[in-house]
Amino acid sequence: IEIDATYRNVLENRAQCYFRLGMHEARMNDLITLVRQHYNERHMRDIGECLYELKRYRDAVDVLQSLDLNPQQQSTFGLRLREKVYRAAGLHHLAEIDKARADAYDAEQQKLWDDPNYYGHYK
Repeated sequence: IEIDATYRNVLENRAQCYFRLGMHEARMNDLITLVRQHYNERHMRDIGECLYELKRYRDAVDVLQSLDLNPQQQSTFGLRLREKVYRAAGLHHLAEIDKARADAYDAEQQKLWDDPNYYGHYK
């Protein structure tokens, strides 16, 4: 990082280290640098997670709601995170919507996994 403060892989790995150490502010700073270099939905979701951990719930809601712009990029993890953030912010109706969406996605994935003809099946 001293040689090149914009080196993407190093910033991503350092952000992950900060996460494991519970250093959410430092992690968020690396993620913001990464988003400024090249927008990435996963990094935005991770910024929302940092804000949640820092108990900045309204800011976390704003960041995570921005991910609705591209619903195809939503992941179960992102929906579950946003559900948790919504609950912390007192937005229980929105939390229930994301819970239902995540549950439906998980059920769909389980149905695929249970199908012995599914091409991704590695039993």
